[in-house]
Amino acid sequence: CLAAISMFEHGYKDAIEKDEGVNLVRAAITAGITNDLGSGSNVDICVIQKGTVDMHRNLDKCDTKYTSKGGFKFPRGTTVVLSETKEIFKKNVEVSEGADAMQL
Repeated sequence: CLAAISMFEHGYKDAIEKDEGVNLVRAAITAGITNDLGSGSNVDICVIQKGTVDMHRNLDKCDTKYTSKGGFKFPRGTTVVLSETKEIFKKNVEVSEGADAMQL
């Protein structure tokens, strides 16, 4: 997400301290969440240092996404249909036994 990248570019510096880095990542994730309707709303951060891994779950919850109190109701005909084509696709599918299992 461009919003998150811009936060990293704005706040990055060499030899950043751990707390500054966590706050920078937190700001970047929050910017990404706020500007992407498909993202979740929780900020999780994993800090990896030599010999340690610290997982911070639900560090923040972003409730700044726009939602309509009454929902979105658009009457039929709101968007003009320029053309319409209907096609029926039929295809025979053969299922056979003996295939190798997928590797996970």
